[in-house]
Amino acid sequence: MTLDAESPAYVVQHEGWGELVMNRPKRKNALTPDMMSNLRTGLAALIEGGSNAILLRGEGGTFCSGLDLDVYSAGVPDDAGEIALSLHIELFECPAIIVGALERYAINGGAAFALACDVLVAGETAQLRIGEVKQGAAAPMNVAWLAARTSEAVAMKLAGVGEPIVGPELLALGLAAEVVSDGDVLTKATEITANLGGYPTDGPRAVKAGIRANSPVADPRVWFTAAREAATNKGWVPQRVD
Repeated sequence: MTLDAESPAYVVQHEGWGELVMNRPKRKNALTPDMMSNLRTGLAALIEGGSNAILLRGEGGTFCSGLDLDVYSAGVPDDAGEIALSLHIELFECPAIIVGALERYAINGGAAFALACDVLVAGETAQLRIGEVKQGAAAPMNVAWLAARTSEAVAMKLAGVGEPIVGPELLALGLAAEVVSDGDVLTKATEITANLGGYPTDGPRAVKAGIRANSPVADPRVWFTAAREAATNKGWVPQRVD
């Protein structure tokens, strides 16, 4: 699969690091099965290319608005769920440090990608919102990432209450590494990623491997699959709510 500027997601390879870009700016980078397939391909290419660090960002100044409701409500391929599950497993298993540029907002399915980042740079007014609870959904990938990264109380605050959490609060909760002015998010995230890319070969990868060795996630496929299987409403279809 060839990824370019016309693809729903694309990569840019730099020396020692790379960019993994969600590329549907007219839809605020809303997720589709094709985009997630592209993200899987791009992630594998950057890892194979030897990246020490990967910048995960959205094209056009927005991180990700979640699932594209028009696409999903019209029906998607039978393997769409497996594509999403595999992508999250691969993000967890990624040996490179993933740096996220949280611009404007990361909503629902997009929030899970923000939580997948090892180092998250957020704007002062940027929002992370896990609002599936208001739609009658279980938010399995968000729940899996929260359980891996934070306490049950914090997980319940985000996923159980369903209200937006802004940059400074994400920092206070330990989910963002740094908060900067809204216009500086991409610059700062790029700077961090490029710096990591310039470190000695495999340095960042070795540090991440050591941290991961103490993670509660012994087997990522079991972990993320269990979160999905715990959902009691597997037939739920994404829907709009006010």
